[in-house]
Amino acid sequence: MVRNVRSALLRYGLAIVLFILIIGAAILLEYLSLKINMSLPVVLGLVIATWYGGRGPGLVLAVLVQIVAIFSNGVAPDSTVALTAFGHFSVFALLALVVFLIAGRKAAEERLEHRVEERTAQLKTANAELEAFSYSVSHDLRSPLRHIGGFSHILLDDYGDVIDEDGKTYLREIRESVEEMTKLIDDVLELSKITRMEMHRESVDISKLATNIVDDLRKMEPDREPEISIADGIKASGDARLLKIMLFNLLGNAWKFTSKVQKARIAVGQDHQNGSVVFFVRDNGAGFDMAFGHKLFDAFQRLHSAREFEGTGIGLATVNRIVVRHGGRIWAESEVDKGATFYFELPP
Repeated sequence: MVRNVRSALLRYGLAIVLFILIIGAAILLEYLSLKINMSLPVVLGLVIATWYGGRGPGLVLAVLVQIVAIFSNGVAPDSTVALTAFGHFSVFALLALVVFLIAGRKAAEERLEHRVEERTAQLKTANAELEAFSYSVSHDLRSPLRHIGGFSHILLDDYGDVIDEDGKTYLREIRESVEEMTKLIDDVLELSKITRMEMHRESVDISKLATNIVDDLRKMEPDREPEISIADGIKASGDARLLKIMLFNLLGNAWKFTSKVQKARIAVGQDHQNGSVVFFVRDNGAGFDMAFGHKLFDAFQRLHSAREFEGTGIGLATVNRIVVRHGGRIWAESEVDKGATFYFELPP
């Protein structure tokens, strides 16, 4: 592209060539008896030459235009010399102002583009380093955790007869903590992997995905019988694997937070808001205080204690990242002890 040419000599040459081509075209039209105002192609030529060539070529051409204009008028009578010179100076000043305004606008756009490119590159580098760090740390933590869990298991199995009940309780708490930490590491790795996964967009049957996930949840807790409502024919455009992970987290939360409700209800459906299709997952569980809703999709943020409901605080961060990767948005509405509704919008 001409605008990417940085050599001063080439920029001057290209600007002059563009200007000559425009003026030449105007002269040709004049020769073909098409009456035109020559001031229009002159101004147009200056604008284009300044945009592609820069401020220097624009000013040079503006000076040349005035010199040609002065000599083309011939010798003015004595009484009008000053007035003619003032008129040419005024036109030159106007052309110079146009040149400076256009060149300034172009320079500002180039500076902004360069700054955006720099910030984007820095952000990509920071994200890549953070993901690599999370992935490395998560892997490095697995080995000591396996040792802690394994040796505590050996102590309980092989030396249980010489350990009193308090000691056994402590060992069980150690094992539970190891399992909780392992789950947290798995979730962090899942969050990191989601960012790097290549997306394959296709038409995804949300209704079918939700039904399969609920069936899996029922198998894990066969004693629970919540009322499930999944609308038929819900479809979205996206990556099937990522959308499955997203729905599993949303439905898993709904399943978890309705565990203490006598008549639990979970619904999956879609609605239309402001001309867009909006999907939702709704439950009548514990809910949360909307005053803390801004923390909802941040990693490691929990609005309920681990004693109330288990979890690592990664699930909704994963959901948010998946929705954002699809170019959509997600939000929630809730009241304490009245359930929650998670809305998400995906571009078609």
